[in-house]
Amino acid sequence: MPPLPGTLARLLAVVPRPLRYLIVGGAIGLLWMLLSNAMLAAGLAPFVVGAASFVSCTPLSYAGHRWVTFESDAPMTPEARRYLAKALVGLLLSAAVTHLALVTFALPRLAGLVVTSVVVPVVGFLLSRHWVFRPGTPPGTRQAPGPG
Repeated sequence: MPPLPGTLARLLAVVPRPLRYLIVGGAIGLLWMLLSNAMLAAGLAPFVVGAASFVSCTPLSYAGHRWVTFESDAPMTPEARRYLAKALVGLLLSAAVTHLALVTFALPRLAGLVVTSVVVPVVGFLLSRHWVFRPGTPPGTRQAPGPG
C-alpha cells in the first residue's frame, strides 16, 4: 500500500472499519446512482444500466476499499483476482436486482435504484471482508500464499 498522507493516516486510525466502508461505498454508490439515472433517462434498458454502472464504478471501488477500508498491503495479484471474482458476482447481482426492482416489481426508478444500492454493497462487504481482503492478519504482516 502506498503511504497515506499524514492527515488521512491519522483520520483512518480513529475511524472504525464499518464507517470507512460506508464512506467509500457511499461515494461509489452516489456515483453509481448518478450514472444509472443518466443512462435510464437516456432510454437504456434497466439490466444494461445496472451492469454498465457497476463496471464503471468497480476500479474506484477496489482502490478505495483496498487502501482506505481494509488498508490492505497483501500481494495485489491474488487479491485483485479475488476482487474481480467478487465484482463479477456483484455485476450479476446489480443487473439482476435492478431489473427485478424496476421491471418485475415495477418500483419507481429511485426506489429501484435504492434497493440495488443497498443489496449489492452488503453482499460486496461480506465477500470483501471474509474472502477478498483476507481478515485476521494485521496490515504489514501478510505474506503471499504458498504454492498449491
